[in-house]
Amino acid sequence: MRKYILIAIGGFVGAVLRFLIRLIEPPMSVEGLPINTLIINIAGSLLLGFFITVSADALRLKEEERLGITTGFLGAFTTFSTISKEIMLKISDGSIGSVMLYLFLTVVLGLTAVFIGAELGQRLMLTLEETED
Repeated sequence: MRKYILIAIGGFVGAVLRFLIRLIEPPMSVEGLPINTLIINIAGSLLLGFFITVSADALRLKEEERLGITTGFLGAFTTFSTISKEIMLKISDGSIGSVMLYLFLTVVLGLTAVFIGAELGQRLMLTLEETED
């Protein structure tokens, strides 16, 4: 039961944070691209890669706590349904070029971010191990 409560709490916090960030005017604007959603999903991918790398060893979290953060918080913070909705709206506007660019950036930058997050997590783990010695 604790696992479901932690996922629900994480989901609530992630969804509210995503909503609030979407209200912020992006520092830059690229015609036809939902920059806020792109930033949210790249940041979430970076956090996911980092968190998965350090959660078991350095943080010593239990499975239900990890699920609360990954499935709950990050799952609600980053969302495929928002990407799908935005792409559908762009297609209906005839903005096929923007759709292709948005899809490309979302996938490539998201995957890059998760790998960078994992690398940062590994470096942190090595640094922590060195300081323990």
